[in-house]
Amino acid sequence: MDEVGELIQSLQNGTESVAEILLREMAAVVYGSNTKARRGLGLDETLKLCMLVFSGQLDIDYSDRTPEYQVKLEKLIRKDINPGDNHIIRSRREVVQHAAAFQHIVNEFVHAQKPMTEKLIKDTHAILVKGISAAGAGFLDTSKDFGGKYRSDDVYIGVQQCPKPSEIAAAMTSMVKNLGIELDAAEKAGVLDPFALAAKYCDRFVNIHPFRDGNGRMCRLVLNVILIKYAGIVVNVGEHDQSRDEYLSAAEESRAVGGHAGPLATLVLREGYKTLKKMRDTLRKYKTWGKQDMERKGRE
Repeated sequence: MDEVGELIQSLQNGTESVAEILLREMAAVVYGSNTKARRGLGLDETLKLCMLVFSGQLDIDYSDRTPEYQVKLEKLIRKDINPGDNHIIRSRREVVQHAAAFQHIVNEFVHAQKPMTEKLIKDTHAILVKGISAAGAGFLDTSKDFGGKYRSDDVYIGVQQCPKPSEIAAAMTSMVKNLGIELDAAEKAGVLDPFALAAKYCDRFVNIHPFRDGNGRMCRLVLNVILIKYAGIVVNVGEHDQSRDEYLSAAEESRAVGGHAGPLATLVLREGYKTLKKMRDTLRKYKTWGKQDMERKGRE
């Protein structure tokens, strides 16, 4: 933790550059999270769409004749897949809605300093799945049956049964209440481990599995919004094959004992350290380029 703390302190200068880097890391998280859920588009397309969303350009064209659509279409044709318009529209919307959901929960929990509540979680989920459902994928009115609503069916993850539908509301109420209590206690004590806390509530959320769909993406949004607020970073857990295997292993271990965030916390801390180093190195490049540019202008 000392090394992580030192890296966090090293990023305090150059706030605007750090913010720009963080936005790109958030976009990468959307890509990684969608990939784990077998959703969305390729990396370049995802980053482009996410940055449009984060910059406030929400009126994104979903026309089936955009350049991105044509590229995706050609890839599918080369793979001898018969593409349908809804498939492409859905993939684009999965990216945009994920980015919009991320932006919403960050705006509320981080910028507006509002507490984590069931309403915030439900509203974020409704944004995440807007226009996306099993029926008529890609059309704006198809998420009304489950967006922001707790599931009504029993769910098993492996052999482990998640809380029954009648137990979900109480479990979620308890989760957000306990998070608030822990944050209040940490604030009074002046001590907080954001990596352990984020992992704990990511783990708790996914084991409740409150929604019909989107629980994996939502638990990673909860994880990362806590990290943004209290560590100033995001982590893309499971981004690479080894990390992905560890992420899945941590999830399986947690489910086997009815919830245990220890292995996930270790993974989050390690990935957080990598993210901090990456952000620091990128910031150093920005400063070097800026210095070189100033020197060049001084010689002119």
